[in-house]
Amino acid sequence: MALERSGYVVLTAPNGVAAVEVVERHRAPIDLLVTDVIMPEMRGPDLANVLQQRRKGIKVLFMSGYVQDALDRSDVAESNFLMKPFSLKQLTEKVRAILDAL
Repeated sequence: MALERSGYVVLTAPNGVAAVEVVERHRAPIDLLVTDVIMPEMRGPDLANVLQQRRKGIKVLFMSGYVQDALDRSDVAESNFLMKPFSLKQLTEKVRAILDAL
């Protein structure tokens, strides 16, 4: 809701498998995937890999509330990671920074 209030169009899915289905049905461009690192049925980095193969140029923001994910995430760049809990301002700033990055 915070991203929608900031003017973004948001597609939602309850898990990674459903997210792939949502992306397959959505024909318009998708600029950013916001995903948890740990999810049911498919890890966030695995989801990102699948979607980046299907949608060239899609950027990714990973988040997690687990300290171990923050310490041991060789498949997630620091610039694309947000530790929970975070403020709405931190979320919108991080989204904007990722979208603006080359």
